[in-house]
Amino acid sequence: MAVIQEIWLLTRQGIILFNLRLDDTPIRQVMLGGFLAAITNLSKELDKSKTASVLLGATRLSVIDVENHNLIVAARTAAETAEKKINGVLLKLKQRILEYITRLGTSQSAQNKISTIGTAFQFDEGLTNIFLDML
Repeated sequence: MAVIQEIWLLTRQGIILFNLRLDDTPIRQVMLGGFLAAITNLSKELDKSKTASVLLGATRLSVIDVENHNLIVAARTAAETAEKKINGVLLKLKQRILEYITRLGTSQSAQNKISTIGTAFQFDEGLTNIFLDML
């Protein structure tokens, strides 16, 4: 069984940009995006942490902030999955996303894509493969 059951890339405002689910658990994505953003922002306010985890019944939701890029990476796992293991996967995923953004370059058009990622960014095969490879 995979460690990650579902993964998201979203803005700090809670707009879900990408979602990959490995099971058929129905989740209201819009509501969840706001909740994941709130978890991230609260953890940063309370303890300056870049990662956070919340247990909801048999499910653990974990988030990591992608600093300086208005992005959050989040994952859903079974509650019994070790937090250290989840954080390791999220850290690797965050690093790969940062490498991807770096490959976009520092041109104004690339910076505009990053800053407006919630409305204008189109995922290409490279970014989609980053998520698939991590699951």
